[in-house]
Order: sequence, then structure tokens, then C-alpha cells
Amino acid sequence: MEIEKIVKERRNALRYFPGLFNEGYHLNSDSVFALRFNLDFDYNKYEEENFAGFFDAFTEKARSKHEERINDAYNFIRDLIQEKEDYVLKTKTSSTLLDQYYKICSEIGKYKFVAHFKNSTGYNQNLNNDNMVMNLTLFEPIIKEALKDIDAFVRENPNCDFTNAVDKKLKDMIDINNLSLFKLTDSRTRYHRVWTGACRRDCYTYSELGEAKQEYRKTKNATSRRILDFARELVEIDSKIMAYKYASLTGEDYETKKKAFSHIVRSNNLIDGYDQIVGRITYGPNCYSYLTEEEIETHTKENKKSKQLIKKNNRYCNN
Repeated sequence: MEIEKIVKERRNALRYFPGLFNEGYHLNSDSVFALRFNLDFDYNKYEEENFAGFFDAFTEKARSKHEERINDAYNFIRDLIQEKEDYVLKTKTSSTLLDQYYKICSEIGKYKFVAHFKNSTGYNQNLNNDNMVMNLTLFEPIIKEALKDIDAFVRENPNCDFTNAVDKKLKDMIDINNLSLFKLTDSRTRYHRVWTGACRRDCYTYSELGEAKQEYRKTKNATSRRILDFARELVEIDSKIMAYKYASLTGEDYETKKKAFSHIVRSNNLIDGYDQIVGRITYGPNCYSYLTEEEIETHTKENKKSKQLIKKNNRYCNN
């Protein structure tokens, strides 16, 4: 499915059934039974309030479109719930990594400000963060697919050096994710503490509030970048696992060749999926939010050189 279509469908679902999602725009942590119950409960309310009655032709057309969007949202969430029920990881390490992804996205989604009017600073920051969170949700199927492969491989190959190396890498990733999540949560808590103190004018100054807000933004951006790196690391591990499994195959029979081909296709699909999402981010409105300070500096220099070259070429062509 095309990325823009996925984004459109999730936004539509968030609009009509916001209570089923967390701040990271993923399904909340309720049980599958509770999610289905709440989805049907909310849908029945829409049915009673919107799907009945007779209207003139113009109103009927608008009502029909409204009903279609609600049904699309319902079906989208129903599929997400089914995926949640069917998806199972059996190792603690893999389950922890997936849980960290959801927690980090949710914490990033808590970066919100009071928007006093359209195009105010708070409004624009909320809009940028909304786009950021939506981009991060796109990595969910990539992360889940990679973790599924990794989880199965680790369980099926418990006693080999390669598995031990993979396990060590995964545990290092857990430590990095935990640190990123702690820093972001701590930064958010500090910002709100300083905000309260500055408003009361008894603990902090507005200058200190500005510093806390700036630090919160930087930490949030760095944590968002961590999701990109995290997804890339998982895709790389998955690729190495597929290469390892491919190298372990022997024989010239059809089934062996079929397995070898499936390993290559599976790995390439994840890489392609990751690259598409990164491409959307790179050419998006807030690409700098995901870059490190060194990358921002490099990117700025390259843009400056590019603009100078274009200006020089235009001047040459006009002479």
C-alpha cells in the first residue's frame, strides 16, 4: 500500500475513533477484547446518530460521504486489532524492543502546547509534531516484521556464535532505547515543572522556561531520530540473518532455491520499505527535526553550495 494512503487512512481513523489510540497514534494498550468492544460501541453510536433519517438530495450526499469515512475508519481499526491479535513474539528481548518503540512514540506524542490561534508558535509546533508522530508510525510494520524474523531465528538457533552476537546487539539496543525514553520523559517533566514555577513567579524565570522548552524540543527531536536508527538497526540485523540462512542452505533442488530466493526477497522488501519512509521524511516539511547537529550543519552547507551554484549558473546564462 502506498505510504500516503496509509497516512490518510490512519488520520481518518484518528478523527472518528480517537479513544482507541494513544499519543503515538498506535492502538492503545487495552486488550484485544476491550478494543473490539470499544470500537463497536463507538461505531453503534455513530450509526444511531448519523446513519438514519431522510434528507434532501444535497444533505443525503454529504451524509453518505460521512458514513463512508466512518466505515473506512472502522474497517481500518478492525484490521489493526486483528493484526495485534495474530502477532506474537515469544522472546522477552524482542517483546521489550517492540514495547519500547510504542512507548517512545507515545512519549513523543505528548509534546503539545496551547495553540492560542492558528499559525501561533504553539499551533505550528503541534502541527510539526503531529507530522513527526505520523511519520514514526509508518515504521511499525517494518519493526514488527524484522522483530518477527529475529525472534524466530534466535529461538530456532539457540547455540551458535551468530545468535549470541545478535542477542548482544539487541540488548545494547534496549539500553539505548531506555536511555532515550528516560531523557525525553525527564525533559518533559522538567519543562512542565519550570512552566508551573514561571507562571507562579516563585521558582523559575521566563528565561529559564525558554531554556527548558528549548531543551525539551532538542531531546524530542533526538529521540525521534532514535526511532529511525532503531528501525534501521533492526532491518540490518534482519538482512544479516537472511544472509546467514541463505549461506547455510545447501543443495541444488527446487525447494532449496525457493528458500534462498525467499530470504533475499524478504530482506530486500524490508530495506525498500524503510527507504521509502526515510524518503518521505527527507523531503518532508520538518526533515531537520530528525537530523543530528552534525548532519544539520552538513545539510546546511550542501544547500548553501547548491544555491550558490544555481545562482552562478543563472548569472552565466543571463549574460
